[in-house]
Amino acid sequence: MMVSMFGFVVNDTLMKSLFITYPIIEIIFLRALFCLPLLFIAMKIKRVKILNHSRLTWNLMMLRGFAEVMATITFLYALKHLPLPNVTAIIQILPLTVTMAAALFLNERVGYRRWTAIIIGLIGVIIVINPGAEGFSSYSYYAVLSVIFVTMREMVTRKLPPEVPSVLVTFVTIIGVTIMSAVAMPFVSLKALDASTVILVFSASIAVFVGYLFSIMAMRVGEISLVSQFRYTGMIWATLLGYVMFSDIPTPNTIFGVFIIVASGLYAFHRKRIKEAKL
Repeated sequence: MMVSMFGFVVNDTLMKSLFITYPIIEIIFLRALFCLPLLFIAMKIKRVKILNHSRLTWNLMMLRGFAEVMATITFLYALKHLPLPNVTAIIQILPLTVTMAAALFLNERVGYRRWTAIIIGLIGVIIVINPGAEGFSSYSYYAVLSVIFVTMREMVTRKLPPEVPSVLVTFVTIIGVTIMSAVAMPFVSLKALDASTVILVFSASIAVFVGYLFSIMAMRVGEISLVSQFRYTGMIWATLLGYVMFSDIPTPNTIFGVFIIVASGLYAFHRKRIKEAKL
């Protein structure tokens, strides 16, 4: 999960720099095209068989792909218009929303203390968004929608049979993003890319490939509530790269909100460890 977060934040940084000049849909499409050869190579090495899976498994992978497409759209629109640390700060609520969803849909037991931590974490998100304040951007809600879709994605990932290769799940995800962006391409004003831009897009494709693949492996093998805590490392990279690349400095509200979110998530994890020790 830590490797995944590093890959995703590097991708986010490169994508945000490209969005300054190029349309979002164009860059998403090109990034997906660059990802596909990497996936084909990985599938060849793993000798992945595409057709040897049930209809239920394919339905789950397509549902996961839909959730990923929606998460990609909402997240990148937020990323284009908001500072990198702010978007990443909102995404830090994921360990808590995943814990909540696991309790609601996967029958994982969550006590009142962890439910309290989830509620406090949501308050931390509201502090980061800071609605009604001067400088508030409605694009913050796109980041919140992205959290919802990523949570849905992780729940579906957990439901996938263990024999389904993670690289195949990644492949279906990228195909979904490719189709979505290809359909939208005729409706945007495309711009010609120079050599340096192509290199940046290719670098972003490698970074997002690493992010997708390692995230899927982590969520399928590790315990959800444990693995999700390591998403917090993304905030460290987002703060560093946001400052270096865009001179973004987190506001006091963002810092305070992140502190509440992370503290709530770590407390929820701590309570789970205590409960498991008693069993």
